[in-house]
Amino acid sequence: MDTILNLGDQIMNRTTFHFSMPESMRVYVEDRLETGGYRTVSEYIRDLVRIDQRAELARLDAAIEQQQRRQESWRHGYRDT
Repeated sequence: MDTILNLGDQIMNRTTFHFSMPESMRVYVEDRLETGGYRTVSEYIRDLVRIDQRAELARLDAAIEQQQRRQESWRHGYRDT
């Protein structure tokens, strides 16, 4: 952990990552900074992680809902195919 930020009642721990990427990806990221409303590479990467987290939660919610529907079908004597 590199830094601890206190934002009101919320304390956020920050960690620094160092990674490599192909030149074509670097160019793409720099373009996104210019056109996508991001101020820094870190801001862009954090946004990508948030988007991925939301997608994963949606996938898990859908799987739970599907399993609940299957269980309900079995309770009523119908098999979900």
